[in-house]
Amino acid sequence: MAGTGYVHRRCGCTEVGPDGKRRQLGQKCPKLKRPNGNWANHGTWAFSLGVTVAGKRKNVTRSGFSTKDEAQAALDELRAKANRGVVVTERQTVAEYMETWLKGKAHELKGNTHDHYTRYSVRWGLYIGRVKLDDLRVHHLTAAFEHIEERNEEIRRGKIKARVTGPSAMQRMRAMLRSCLSDALREGLVTVNVAKLVKLPSGKPPKALVWTKAREKAWRDAIAKLIEEGRTPRQARREAPTPSTVMVWRADHLGAFLDAVEGDRLYALWHILGTRGLRRGESLGLDWPDIDWDNKAVTIESQLVHSPSGVIEDTPKSDAGDRTVALGTTNDSLLKAYRAAQKRERLEWGEAYTKTDRIFTREDGRDLDPNQFTKLFKRLAAAADLPPIRLHDVRHTAGSLMIASGSDPKTVQETLGHADMKLTMEVYVSMFEDVAQTSADNVTAFIPRTRKSV
Repeated sequence: MAGTGYVHRRCGCTEVGPDGKRRQLGQKCPKLKRPNGNWANHGTWAFSLGVTVAGKRKNVTRSGFSTKDEAQAALDELRAKANRGVVVTERQTVAEYMETWLKGKAHELKGNTHDHYTRYSVRWGLYIGRVKLDDLRVHHLTAAFEHIEERNEEIRRGKIKARVTGPSAMQRMRAMLRSCLSDALREGLVTVNVAKLVKLPSGKPPKALVWTKAREKAWRDAIAKLIEEGRTPRQARREAPTPSTVMVWRADHLGAFLDAVEGDRLYALWHILGTRGLRRGESLGLDWPDIDWDNKAVTIESQLVHSPSGVIEDTPKSDAGDRTVALGTTNDSLLKAYRAAQKRERLEWGEAYTKTDRIFTREDGRDLDPNQFTKLFKRLAAAADLPPIRLHDVRHTAGSLMIASGSDPKTVQETLGHADMKLTMEVYVSMFEDVAQTSADNVTAFIPRTRKSV
């Protein structure tokens, strides 16, 4: 059973007592009220409630409420719980609840998503882990994101060597916390999902830019200048700035890359990535039964992802990712040649070969690690002296080339596995200079004229 309880205002100010120990002033802080007796803008609202648990009387105090009404509502809810027999004195911290929550989500979330959520929970633990779950307020999250921004500034100034936590990453951190607190709200452990109330930058993804000849020249000029200053070619390539974090190769760039890797044992994979735009994990998760040889097509049903426990197989990124992709004559022929080469590797390795239905594997038949595959791409692109792009940007390049070569947007959307046409057109498909110029000339030519202006 619970008493009536009461609402009051308190703060975290401290003072050193006669015994030399520092204590919080709580409700006794002189700054809480103005000289006229009205409440000052200092401290927060709190409540105290006496409850009886197992025959023992305990006092529960909770603070951090923005308004008196908010504190009163929380007091009323807690008193109702106590009167129903719910134990209200065992309060979890945010870190404790997150740990339990993640364990419960292990079988609901995709492996890769669960790994990301686990990393985010570690970050949150540094900022709000010790806060009692039901004491969590918007100002706790605001302070955490302000600290992240301060750290980002130190990174930009070179005081700290680390990666900047950008707007998109902060949005994902908040999304994870929002999901966590939504469950806590349903369980009655919190009265409001504060992650929904905190304001953040939009986190708009960077615009994909094509490596035009002008942009490439500026990049190569920057490399030459860095080499003159004493950098090695490798260092200069790494330090030279790029116009965007998302860059797209031109058709001649992709052609040069494919020419450079034509002798690589995974050439068929490079060609499929460059012309069909499969995601990294999708391409590495392909099995031979997924190939429809009669129709020269492949069905995407799984993907490989890197996790702390190693490489694991998972379902596609979304429902739209589960699809059938036309391969075309060249990719069909390359896969047949690769299959013959794989059979020869199997014979050479004998009993040491890992026998699976996987198409693209290591020489001994084991799965390719997605992270190691990304590093391989970077090395091959650098060896071909091509402007840098991420492995995922090969997918952007493929989508752009599909549009540039005349494919209709719907076909591109289905090939890339997008649920939304808007995503295909605005995020993944970039216009090449020559295509844009041709489009402009075609519009002019389409207009009937009796006189020529030029």
